[in-house]
Amino acid sequence: MVKMPLITTLAVSATAKVTLMVFGDSFGDTGPTYRQVQDMFDNHGVDANVKSAAIGGTQACGWAGERNGQQMVLQAQKKFPNLKDGPDYVWYTLGGNDVWADSGFQACLRKAKGNTRAGNKCIDDFTTKIMGCHSTMFDIYQAKFPKSKILQAGYDVPCNGAQCQTSINRMFVGKYCGTDTTCLVTTLDYWNREHLTRMQSKYRAPGYTSINLMGGIQKAEGLKGADYGRPILNKQGKCSWTTMCLHPTYNSPAGIAYGEGMWEFYFSKHLGLTNSSVLV
Repeated sequence: MVKMPLITTLAVSATAKVTLMVFGDSFGDTGPTYRQVQDMFDNHGVDANVKSAAIGGTQACGWAGERNGQQMVLQAQKKFPNLKDGPDYVWYTLGGNDVWADSGFQACLRKAKGNTRAGNKCIDDFTTKIMGCHSTMFDIYQAKFPKSKILQAGYDVPCNGAQCQTSINRMFVGKYCGTDTTCLVTTLDYWNREHLTRMQSKYRAPGYTSINLMGGIQKAEGLKGADYGRPILNKQGKCSWTTMCLHPTYNSPAGIAYGEGMWEFYFSKHLGLTNSSVLV
């Protein structure tokens, strides 16, 4: 295992307090949680106020179907009522729960079992559907708060221990993969990559940016060749660093790696503070 680096913060900070809303699912409230994002800012000397509107188990198409698609706007106004332009950033984390909740997609996976090409077609069609749900909210939100920037970072490699195989992971891709770890990780990696790449093709940076952090938990463990966006496909995530099988646990090496990935690939660039910390 590679020891996670300690962070020594230099006397550098943003010129004004950064505001960020977490909007979405259990990555915001179960693991790594909004607290990991606050810690990430704190560790890099950034004065930030992170507030969460995330609710575990919720789906993109569920949120999009509420309040005429205005939930992102309404939650931003609720969490930051004094900001006429909305928060500086939104960490948008949705789509994962749509995987198990979409009966049509699950039926497609069941029929495709053993056929990778058919399985990928199921994923492609499913992604088109949930992109429509993302877009319902994004278009309304960006029209209301054009200065607010949306970040979508995707998910990470799950634990596939015995309990997870027969419970949570089974709900997601059990109909397609059974208990096979390589199938599980390969399928989730394909979907995560497809999902983020297609969203970035639809929405331009800097208003919307996607980054792929899948593999961070394996990188933190020191698995040879693992990196952000390059998971080892025949290896699970370290179970002692996950919560409820799928979530990098807050303040574990996996949770810290997720936060540091956000810093490395997104916030350091947007805030112009790439030299704001020293890793020792």
